[in-house]
Amino acid sequence: MAEITVNVSLAPTIVVSRPDFETATRWGAYWFMELVVKPARDKGLNVVDLYKEDAVREKFHSAIDENDPIYITGVGHGNDTTFTGNKYSVLLRVDDPETAKRAPKRHFHLLSCRTGAKLGPWLVEKGAIAYHGYKETYYFVISSFPNKYAKPFFDSDTTIDRVLFEGKTHKEAREACIAKYKEYLESEETPEICKRYLKWDLDAYVFYGDENATITAPPPPPRRGAPSESEPKQVKIKPKPSQEPTVLTLETDKDEYISGETITITGKLTFESDGAPLPNREIYIFINDEEIGKTVTDSEGQYSFKIKAPEVEEETTITIKAKFLGDP
Repeated sequence: MAEITVNVSLAPTIVVSRPDFETATRWGAYWFMELVVKPARDKGLNVVDLYKEDAVREKFHSAIDENDPIYITGVGHGNDTTFTGNKYSVLLRVDDPETAKRAPKRHFHLLSCRTGAKLGPWLVEKGAIAYHGYKETYYFVISSFPNKYAKPFFDSDTTIDRVLFEGKTHKEAREACIAKYKEYLESEETPEICKRYLKWDLDAYVFYGDENATITAPPPPPRRGAPSESEPKQVKIKPKPSQEPTVLTLETDKDEYISGETITITGKLTFESDGAPLPNREIYIFINDEEIGKTVTDSEGQYSFKIKAPEVEEETTITIKAKFLGDP
Protein backbone atom coordinates (compact mmCIF):
# COMPACT_ATOMS: atom_id res chain seq x y z
CA MET A 1 0.00 0.00 0.00
CA ALA A 2 1.08 3.59 -0.53
CA GLU A 3 2.36 5.47 2.46
CA ILE A 4 -0.30 8.16 2.83
CA THR A 5 0.25 11.09 5.13
CA VAL A 6 -2.91 13.13 5.63
CA ASN A 7 -2.21 16.84 5.62
CA VAL A 8 -3.25 17.86 9.12
CA SER A 9 -0.45 20.36 9.73
CA LEU A 10 0.62 23.64 8.22
CA ALA A 11 3.45 21.89 6.36
CA PRO A 12 2.76 21.46 2.63
CA THR A 13 2.06 18.05 1.17
CA ILE A 14 3.98 16.64 -1.79
CA VAL A 15 3.34 13.59 -3.94
CA VAL A 16 6.35 11.63 -5.20
CA SER A 17 5.97 9.03 -7.96
CA ARG A 18 8.68 6.33 -7.90
CA PRO A 19 7.91 3.47 -10.34
CA ASP A 20 10.30 0.52 -10.20
CA PHE A 21 9.83 -2.14 -12.86
CA GLU A 22 12.91 -2.11 -15.12
CA THR A 23 16.46 -0.73 -15.25
CA ALA A 24 15.84 3.01 -15.67
CA THR A 25 13.07 3.21 -13.08
CA ARG A 26 15.03 1.04 -10.65
CA TRP A 27 17.77 3.68 -10.59
CA GLY A 28 15.28 6.52 -10.51
CA ALA A 29 13.33 5.05 -7.60
CA TYR A 30 16.51 4.63 -5.53
CA TRP A 31 17.86 8.13 -6.13
CA PHE A 32 14.51 9.85 -5.62
CA MET A 33 14.23 8.15 -2.24
CA GLU A 34 17.71 9.34 -1.26
CA LEU A 35 17.59 12.83 -2.80
CA VAL A 36 13.89 13.77 -2.65
CA VAL A 37 11.80 11.72 -0.22
CA LYS A 38 14.28 11.68 2.67
CA PRO A 39 15.20 15.40 2.41
CA ALA A 40 11.50 16.31 2.22
CA ARG A 41 10.76 14.38 5.39
CA ASP A 42 13.78 15.92 7.08
CA LYS A 43 12.27 19.33 6.30
CA GLY A 44 8.98 18.29 7.90
CA LEU A 45 6.96 18.15 4.69
CA ASN A 46 4.05 15.73 4.42
CA VAL A 47 5.22 13.15 1.86
CA VAL A 48 2.94 10.81 -0.10
CA ASP A 49 5.46 8.35 -1.51
CA LEU A 50 3.98 6.32 -4.39
CA TYR A 51 6.50 3.54 -4.87
CA LYS A 52 6.43 0.71 -7.39
CA GLU A 53 2.87 -0.72 -7.73
CA ASP A 54 1.49 2.40 -6.01
CA ALA A 55 2.81 4.62 -8.80
CA VAL A 56 -0.19 3.93 -11.07
CA ARG A 57 -2.96 6.13 -12.42
CA GLU A 58 -5.76 5.28 -9.97
CA LYS A 59 -3.59 5.59 -6.85
CA PHE A 60 -1.87 8.69 -8.21
CA HIS A 61 -5.21 10.41 -8.71
CA SER A 62 -6.44 9.26 -5.28
CA ALA A 63 -3.30 10.58 -3.60
CA ILE A 64 -3.90 14.01 -5.15
CA ASP A 65 -7.62 14.07 -4.35
CA GLU A 66 -7.23 12.90 -0.75
CA ASN A 67 -4.15 14.94 0.21
CA ASP A 68 -4.41 18.08 -1.93
CA PRO A 69 -0.63 18.34 -2.53
CA ILE A 70 0.90 21.62 -3.57
CA TYR A 71 3.84 19.87 -5.25
CA ILE A 72 4.02 16.80 -7.52
CA THR A 73 7.40 15.38 -8.40
CA GLY A 74 8.62 12.08 -9.73
CA VAL A 75 10.67 10.02 -12.11
CA GLY A 76 9.33 7.88 -14.92
CA HIS A 77 9.12 7.29 -18.64
CA GLY A 78 7.42 9.83 -20.84
CA ASN A 79 7.11 11.54 -24.17
CA ASP A 80 5.99 14.91 -25.52
CA THR A 81 2.47 14.54 -24.13
CA THR A 82 2.62 11.88 -21.42
CA PHE A 83 4.22 11.13 -18.04
CA THR A 84 3.96 7.53 -16.82
CA GLY A 85 4.33 5.53 -13.65
CA ASN A 86 4.79 1.84 -12.93
CA LYS A 87 4.67 -0.36 -16.04
CA TYR A 88 3.88 2.70 -18.16
CA SER A 89 0.65 3.53 -16.36
CA VAL A 90 -0.42 6.98 -17.63
CA LEU A 91 -0.32 9.49 -14.78
CA LEU A 92 -0.44 12.82 -16.66
CA ARG A 93 -1.35 13.46 -20.30
CA VAL A 94 -2.10 16.40 -22.56
CA ASP A 95 -5.85 16.83 -23.25
CA ASP A 96 -6.73 14.33 -20.50
CA PRO A 97 -9.63 15.75 -18.43
CA GLU A 98 -8.43 13.91 -15.30
CA THR A 99 -5.03 15.57 -15.65
CA ALA A 100 -6.55 18.98 -16.41
CA LYS A 101 -8.67 19.08 -13.27
CA ARG A 102 -5.70 18.19 -11.04
CA ALA A 103 -3.27 20.70 -12.53
CA PRO A 104 -4.49 24.05 -11.13
CA LYS A 105 -2.55 25.68 -8.30
CA ARG A 106 0.03 22.89 -8.21
CA HIS A 107 3.76 22.79 -8.93
CA PHE A 108 5.35 20.00 -11.01
CA HIS A 109 8.83 18.54 -11.46
CA LEU A 110 9.02 15.54 -13.80
CA LEU A 111 12.27 13.72 -14.45
CA SER A 112 11.22 12.09 -17.67
CA CYS A 113 11.93 12.14 -21.38
CA ARG A 114 10.42 14.95 -23.44
CA THR A 115 7.52 16.01 -21.16
CA GLY A 116 8.88 19.54 -21.40
CA ALA A 117 7.99 19.63 -25.10
CA LYS A 118 4.17 19.75 -24.71
CA LEU A 119 2.98 18.38 -21.36
CA GLY A 120 4.83 20.94 -19.22
CA PRO A 121 3.52 24.05 -20.95
CA TRP A 122 0.03 22.49 -21.20
CA LEU A 123 -0.05 21.91 -17.42
CA VAL A 124 0.78 25.58 -16.88
CA GLU A 125 -1.87 26.55 -19.42
CA LYS A 126 -4.39 24.53 -17.37
CA GLY A 127 -3.55 26.39 -14.18
CA ALA A 128 -0.38 24.75 -12.82
CA ILE A 129 1.86 27.29 -11.11
CA ALA A 130 5.15 25.87 -12.41
CA TYR A 131 6.77 22.97 -14.23
CA HIS A 132 10.38 21.73 -14.36
CA GLY A 133 11.35 19.04 -16.87
CA TYR A 134 13.10 18.15 -20.13
CA LYS A 135 12.13 18.83 -23.73
CA GLU A 136 14.33 16.04 -25.14
CA THR A 137 15.15 12.46 -24.23
CA TYR A 138 16.81 12.29 -20.80
CA TYR A 139 20.02 10.26 -20.64
CA PHE A 140 22.00 9.00 -17.67
CA VAL A 141 24.97 6.63 -17.36
CA ILE A 142 25.02 3.55 -15.11
CA SER A 143 27.28 0.69 -14.17
CA SER A 144 26.72 -1.32 -10.98
CA PHE A 145 23.68 -0.32 -8.88
CA PRO A 146 23.30 2.43 -7.70
CA ASN A 147 26.85 3.71 -8.52
CA LYS A 148 28.71 6.99 -8.81
CA TYR A 149 28.06 7.22 -12.55
CA ALA A 150 24.35 7.84 -12.02
CA LYS A 151 24.64 10.23 -9.10
CA PRO A 152 25.71 13.36 -11.07
CA PHE A 153 22.55 13.07 -13.16
CA PHE A 154 20.06 12.52 -10.34
CA ASP A 155 21.79 14.90 -7.96
CA SER A 156 21.73 17.68 -10.54
CA ASP A 157 18.07 17.18 -11.39
CA THR A 158 16.76 16.77 -7.82
CA THR A 159 18.52 19.95 -6.77
CA ILE A 160 15.23 21.48 -7.95
CA ASP A 161 13.32 19.64 -5.23
CA ARG A 162 15.73 20.32 -2.40
CA VAL A 163 15.95 24.05 -3.15
CA LEU A 164 12.16 24.31 -3.26
CA PHE A 165 11.98 22.46 0.08
CA GLU A 166 14.03 25.32 1.53
CA GLY A 167 11.22 27.73 0.71
CA LYS A 168 13.09 29.28 -2.20
CA THR A 169 11.59 30.35 -5.53
CA HIS A 170 11.39 28.40 -8.78
CA LYS A 171 13.90 30.84 -10.23
CA GLU A 172 16.36 29.96 -7.46
CA ALA A 173 15.65 26.25 -7.93
CA ARG A 174 16.22 26.52 -11.68
CA GLU A 175 19.47 28.44 -11.23
CA ALA A 176 20.69 25.96 -8.61
CA CYS A 177 19.89 23.00 -10.89
CA ILE A 178 21.82 24.54 -13.78
CA ALA A 179 24.72 25.36 -11.46
CA LYS A 180 24.82 21.78 -10.17
CA TYR A 181 24.96 20.36 -13.72
CA LYS A 182 27.83 22.74 -14.52
CA GLU A 183 29.61 21.83 -11.30
CA TYR A 184 29.62 18.15 -12.30
CA LEU A 185 30.62 19.02 -15.85
CA GLU A 186 33.64 20.96 -14.59
CA SER A 187 34.65 18.51 -11.87
CA GLU A 188 37.67 16.28 -12.46
CA GLU A 189 35.97 13.63 -10.30
CA THR A 190 33.05 13.24 -12.73
CA PRO A 191 33.70 10.26 -15.06
CA GLU A 192 34.39 11.55 -18.55
CA ILE A 193 31.81 9.20 -20.04
CA CYS A 194 29.12 11.08 -18.08
CA LYS A 195 29.95 14.60 -19.20
CA ARG A 196 28.61 14.35 -22.74
CA TYR A 197 25.20 13.26 -21.46
CA LEU A 198 25.16 15.72 -18.56
CA LYS A 199 25.62 18.51 -21.11
CA TRP A 200 22.79 17.07 -23.23
CA ASP A 201 20.43 16.93 -20.25
CA LEU A 202 21.36 20.45 -19.16
CA ASP A 203 20.55 21.78 -22.62
CA ALA A 204 17.22 19.89 -22.59
CA TYR A 205 16.13 21.27 -19.20
CA VAL A 206 13.17 23.68 -19.36
CA PHE A 207 10.97 25.61 -16.96
CA TYR A 208 7.50 27.07 -17.40
CA GLY A 209 5.37 29.09 -15.01
CA ASP A 210 5.80 31.62 -12.24
CA GLU A 211 9.49 31.81 -11.44
CA ASN A 212 8.82 33.80 -8.27
CA ALA A 213 6.45 31.25 -6.71
CA THR A 214 7.42 28.87 -3.90
CA ILE A 215 5.96 25.57 -2.72
CA THR A 216 6.40 26.43 0.92
CA ALA A 217 6.44 29.71 2.73
CA PRO A 218 9.95 31.12 3.08
CA PRO A 219 11.29 31.20 6.62
CA PRO A 220 10.23 34.32 8.51
CA PRO A 221 12.84 37.06 8.80
CA PRO A 222 14.85 36.92 12.01
CA ARG A 223 13.32 38.81 14.89
CA ARG A 224 15.29 41.88 15.97
CA GLY A 225 15.26 43.01 19.56
CA ALA A 226 15.37 46.65 20.65
CA PRO A 227 17.78 47.73 23.41
CA SER A 228 16.62 47.17 26.98
CA GLU A 229 18.04 47.00 30.48
CA SER A 230 16.97 45.42 33.74
CA GLU A 231 15.80 47.19 36.85
CA PRO A 232 18.74 47.84 39.18
CA LYS A 233 19.17 45.58 42.17
CA GLN A 234 21.57 46.16 45.05
CA VAL A 235 23.49 43.31 46.59
CA LYS A 236 25.98 43.31 49.45
CA ILE A 237 29.56 42.18 48.98
CA LYS A 238 31.39 41.04 52.08
CA PRO A 239 35.12 40.41 52.38
CA LYS A 240 36.31 36.86 52.32
CA PRO A 241 36.33 35.18 55.70
CA SER A 242 39.78 35.22 57.18
CA GLN A 243 41.70 31.98 56.94
CA GLU A 244 41.59 29.95 60.11
CA PRO A 245 44.65 28.05 61.27
CA THR A 246 44.70 24.39 60.21
CA VAL A 247 46.58 21.29 61.24
CA LEU A 248 47.89 18.82 58.65
CA THR A 249 49.22 15.47 59.86
CA LEU A 250 51.30 12.88 58.03
CA GLU A 251 51.94 9.25 58.87
CA THR A 252 53.58 6.33 57.07
CA ASP A 253 52.60 2.69 57.52
CA LYS A 254 56.11 1.99 58.92
CA ASP A 255 59.46 3.66 59.46
CA GLU A 256 61.82 1.48 57.35
CA TYR A 257 61.46 0.30 53.74
CA ILE A 258 63.41 -1.65 51.16
CA SER A 259 64.11 -0.08 47.76
CA GLY A 260 61.07 -0.46 45.52
CA GLU A 261 58.68 -1.20 48.37
CA THR A 262 55.39 0.72 48.53
CA ILE A 263 55.23 3.50 51.09
CA THR A 264 51.68 4.33 52.16
CA ILE A 265 51.23 7.90 53.37
CA THR A 266 48.13 8.96 55.30
CA GLY A 267 47.07 12.01 57.21
CA LYS A 268 44.29 14.39 58.10
CA LEU A 269 43.51 18.07 57.61
CA THR A 270 41.51 19.79 60.37
CA PHE A 271 40.85 23.24 61.80
CA GLU A 272 43.11 23.96 64.74
CA SER A 273 40.37 25.53 66.87
CA ASP A 274 37.87 22.67 67.00
CA GLY A 275 39.31 19.78 64.97
CA ALA A 276 36.61 20.03 62.26
CA PRO A 277 37.72 18.34 59.01
CA LEU A 278 38.37 20.17 55.73
CA PRO A 279 37.00 17.92 52.96
CA ASN A 280 37.82 18.11 49.24
CA ARG A 281 41.08 19.99 49.71
CA GLU A 282 44.18 19.33 47.64
CA ILE A 283 47.19 17.99 49.54
CA TYR A 284 50.62 18.16 47.86
CA ILE A 285 53.23 15.50 48.67
CA PHE A 286 56.96 16.27 48.72
CA ILE A 287 60.07 14.11 49.05
CA ASN A 288 63.20 15.99 50.04
CA ASP A 289 61.38 19.26 49.16
CA GLU A 290 60.54 18.06 45.63
CA GLU A 291 56.84 17.84 44.77
CA ILE A 292 55.93 14.35 43.52
CA GLY A 293 52.13 14.45 43.38
CA LYS A 294 48.91 15.46 45.03
CA THR A 295 45.76 13.93 46.47
CA VAL A 296 42.43 15.16 47.89
CA THR A 297 40.95 14.89 51.35
CA ASP A 298 37.76 12.89 51.82
CA SER A 299 34.63 13.92 53.71
CA GLU A 300 36.45 13.35 57.02
CA GLY A 301 39.44 15.45 55.99
CA GLN A 302 41.60 12.35 55.56
CA TYR A 303 43.94 11.67 52.65
CA SER A 304 46.22 8.89 51.45
CA PHE A 305 49.02 8.59 48.92
CA LYS A 306 51.29 5.75 47.79
CA ILE A 307 54.83 5.96 46.44
CA LYS A 308 57.64 3.54 45.73
CA ALA A 309 60.69 3.66 47.95
CA PRO A 310 63.56 4.95 45.78
CA GLU A 311 66.36 2.64 44.61
CA VAL A 312 69.49 3.17 46.73
CA GLU A 313 72.83 1.37 47.07
CA GLU A 314 73.30 2.17 50.74
CA GLU A 315 71.06 3.09 53.63
CA THR A 316 69.49 6.49 52.99
CA THR A 317 67.07 8.70 54.87
CA ILE A 318 64.42 10.63 52.95
CA THR A 319 62.12 13.38 54.17
CA ILE A 320 58.41 13.13 53.29
CA LYS A 321 56.20 16.16 53.74
CA ALA A 322 52.60 17.14 52.92
CA LYS A 323 51.37 20.67 52.28
CA PHE A 324 47.93 22.31 52.17
CA LEU A 325 48.17 25.64 50.35
CA GLY A 326 45.15 27.16 52.06
CA ASP A 327 41.71 28.12 50.79
CA PRO A 328 41.61 30.97 48.28
